[in-house]
Amino acid sequence: MYQHYFLIILLMAGIGTTYASSNPDCRKYIHSVSALYDIQNLISENYYEYSWGSLESNMIKFNFCREVTGTCGSDHNATAAAFYYDSTGCHKLTRSAIPQMNPLDIHDASAGLILNYTAASSSDQSISYKYSVEIKCHHHQTFTIENVDFHKRASPDSHSNQTVYELKLVAVAKEGCPVRIHHQFFEFMLRFRLIFFIFGGLIGFTQAFWGLKMFRLTLLLSGFQIFFIIISFVLFSYALEGAGITTQLAYGFVAVASGVLGAFVLVRHDRASIFLMSIWFGVVVSFLLYNAIFVHLGFGMVHLYAMMSLFGVVGGLLCFFLWGHLFIISTAITGAYIAIRSLSLIIPRYMFPNEFDLALEVTYNGQAEQPWVFYLYLVLISGVAVLGIRYQYNHKRAVVSSKEEDEEIPGSSYSNLSA
Repeated sequence: MYQHYFLIILLMAGIGTTYASSNPDCRKYIHSVSALYDIQNLISENYYEYSWGSLESNMIKFNFCREVTGTCGSDHNATAAAFYYDSTGCHKLTRSAIPQMNPLDIHDASAGLILNYTAASSSDQSISYKYSVEIKCHHHQTFTIENVDFHKRASPDSHSNQTVYELKLVAVAKEGCPVRIHHQFFEFMLRFRLIFFIFGGLIGFTQAFWGLKMFRLTLLLSGFQIFFIIISFVLFSYALEGAGITTQLAYGFVAVASGVLGAFVLVRHDRASIFLMSIWFGVVVSFLLYNAIFVHLGFGMVHLYAMMSLFGVVGGLLCFFLWGHLFIISTAITGAYIAIRSLSLIIPRYMFPNEFDLALEVTYNGQAEQPWVFYLYLVLISGVAVLGIRYQYNHKRAVVSSKEEDEEIPGSSYSNLSA
């Protein structure tokens, strides 16, 4: 019987422990749109060339995340682009080959990407260059330059007589699209936050305080919660890139239907339900520990998945030996987590920080800043969990003392839990 459970544990342990490797200079996780961009496929073994102007007298040699060498005479220092004009002059445009990546639209991750470069120093102090590349998102388009925006303006410094030449390549490419959008489910939750606020709060507090007392209802709610979260996360993170509200609502309905179906299947199998609840308990503990401690130690996405797998495995194994105690502790902690996290949606500015958002930021940007509000939520979760555990143990003692455990649900796991 237990062999099936162990197979599930082994499968879970292998999930998410690897991710595609690529040049770190080409990757950027942008927190404001919760999206990951990767322009590695734009790297050329040599460089790109593009000419424009009268008789195509202006030409630029450029590359991405890799320097253009052997340009501008004897200057072989790293640069992302070199600009030639009138077939005689040459200027390095950037100090290095590594750009700063920003979204074209902070409200739409799929609008595109703009690469801004630090200007190179020039021997002619009266001139400087500002170089950037705008890449509009098109999922099925190879890199194609649409036009070049080249103009000059006076220096923003009123005390300087320097002339600034701004050169921006405007292009369209699939690399301007995010390879992963992580915000869609949470934006969906914010759009319908009143619904999630009410139902998440009710489900969470019901589990935390009446998990043992309402045994069957707890199994039902836990099954719905687990399946709904998993299906929603997968659909919104990987299948709904840039989808409109109609598609999102359709997939939201699929997630709800999956949750309901999973709940009614699991409620008929007590031990399987408690086994999954124990795994979910371990995952929630890993989330809290990651947010509280490990994000500050530079633990990224692989570490978070490893923690989820490890703590999920431990939770799954413990349920074989500590049915009663683990049921009470797990429902109290996971219920408190869901309740407080749902309540935080009502204040979007101070919403509970997302673990995956932070982990992606650490992975691709090197660090992430944990907002102070998390620690307030951690105190609230701890307080609700402690009160829930105490209330449920009081109920357990009352059931034992009145000898009613076998009369409530004869022959079920409830008898063992409350014994």
